Amino acid sequence: MFDTGDEAGITAIENRISTVEDKYVKALWFESIASGTSGSVTLPTGGSIVLDQWSAGVDALASTITDGVPTFESPKTAGETIITATMDASGNYTISDTPSSYPIAVIYVYKVALKNFDYLYSLRESEVIPSLDDILPATAESSFIISGSSPFAWRKKSLSETIGILGLGALAGNELVISDGTLFIKEA
Repeated sequence: MFDTGDEAGITAIENRISTVEDKYVKALWFESIASGTSGSVTLPTGGSIVLDQWSAGVDALASTITDGVPTFESPKTAGETIITATMDASGNYTISDTPSSYPIAVIYVYKVALKNFDYLYSLRESEVIPSLDDILPATAESSFIISGSSPFAWRKKSLSETIGILGLGALAGNELVISDGTLFIKEA
């Protein structure tokens, strides 16, 4: 493919390697929690936490576990209250209450250089991203994060764009209100 006997060939190979090594992977992973309501996750080698990856600024999810794998179902207390999780950029997590049974999982998103990515530390799918600038936070209350075929194929959409996607053009004249992450239609 390249003539490695000349300087141009070596430079071309080095450029291709740099192009690959400069890519990042954004992946979903979890920490299994056996007891307690707070702690710190053990990140995959070279990884760092990515915050705001779920709507309303959610940084982590609490989940039940079956056969060592998160089910993506919310754990509950003995009184049937849903348990939530929070996490900071250092990987310190807190769950909102004591679950009726352990273990549970705290699911989070992390990023790592492609050269350091280990597929064994990902749930389902991962996404290669060109740079760290391509990670979109879900920050605006009047915006939505729309999922594609991958859990990481997200695009931020405004309320107007979302109305068009959902085919709700017939609601013209009605007021659309977002409250606590729920869309309400207020008739005119």
